[in-house]
Amino acid sequence: MLAEEVLKTSAFQELIKSDESYDLIIDNSIIYFEPIAGFRHKFNCPSINLFPNSPNQMLSGITGNPLPYAYIPYHNLPYNSSMSFWQRMRNTYMGLISDLGNRLYYLPQQDVIMHRYFNDPNMPSLTTLLSRARVSLLDTHVLLDYPRPYLPGTVLVGGMITPKSNNIPQDLKKWLETAEEGFVYFSLGSVMRFGTLSSTQRAAILNTFGKLKFPVLLKWESDNTDKLPANVRAETWVSQADILAHPNCRLFVTHGGLHSLLESLHYGVPLVGLPIFGDQVHNLVNLQHRGVATFLPLDQLQESTFTRAINLILHDEKVQANAKRLSAIVQDQPMTPLETAIFWVEYSLRHEGAQHLRSAANDLSWHQQLFLDIILFIVVVIIAIFMFTKYILKLIINNVCISKKKRD
Repeated sequence: MLAEEVLKTSAFQELIKSDESYDLIIDNSIIYFEPIAGFRHKFNCPSINLFPNSPNQMLSGITGNPLPYAYIPYHNLPYNSSMSFWQRMRNTYMGLISDLGNRLYYLPQQDVIMHRYFNDPNMPSLTTLLSRARVSLLDTHVLLDYPRPYLPGTVLVGGMITPKSNNIPQDLKKWLETAEEGFVYFSLGSVMRFGTLSSTQRAAILNTFGKLKFPVLLKWESDNTDKLPANVRAETWVSQADILAHPNCRLFVTHGGLHSLLESLHYGVPLVGLPIFGDQVHNLVNLQHRGVATFLPLDQLQESTFTRAINLILHDEKVQANAKRLSAIVQDQPMTPLETAIFWVEYSLRHEGAQHLRSAANDLSWHQQLFLDIILFIVVVIIAIFMFTKYILKLIINNVCISKKKRD
């Protein structure tokens, strides 16, 4: 498991054995790295969750945040907040199965790893340590999620993006500025390599770009050997914020990673998504619902389908207007996301972990949170009333029959 590989490293081993003290821990100990919550016990100080997305089953269960399946889609399903009956049925099923799997299988495994590496007989359970944080900083924005109920200590700080550095190389800057009708920017992020795509997929992308009247800036790796069309310029690295902030940027072709989408929203650039894994489809479905994106699964990537998706976004004035409108929403905040995060970090320090923000949901077991005990009680009462009524009616009918026989 990833957490075990991290805890094996010399840096973490030194930290586990250290006698240092801290005033506050900010960690991402949810999703694959839960055992590092052991540091919350070791250093005995307040903690803050730093979560790189919208609340999922894990974070909601740990913090006590409600997760209404009726209108909040499960993060691995291609739904938006307006679901049909059967979509809500599947959404609820997937959410509950994921939640129970986390509680009954995944977290117990992570608990074993935590106790093995910290080797402290007095260490509480993993779920106890995970629920200690009263403040959770979520690296997302309501436009990449859906309106939902949040506890007061759950704060959205998405958009703590790297600001424009304004240091685009002069030759690239000149190339961008000559694109008076606009340019297209293509990047699959830092994890996915362009060369990892199949030769057919790469050909579909490059052939489509070659037929556009717009120049295309393509981020790829230095070892790529594909022949580029005349209007395509390839770079191994660019400052993405600077590129998206450029007034000539008309379209961003992306894998759909959270930070890429946040930057695109911030600068008002519409999207064509090529989702690869994780929550990328979920994110792109959201933005498609908001009218600023379309997406194409990689197994459907062909020159014809990619060309259709590109033209759909490039030539729809409503899409361009929606992108500018959402950009204004993202930037219309009383404080910047970074200032908001700093405030809540200092707030947690001032109030010794902000224990007053603790939800009583943390005292409930999973079956209580899902109302299963109440549902069971109601079912038992209904069955008892039915059985009692049936018994009384049977007695009455028997007595009537006996009386009738006696009269006869």
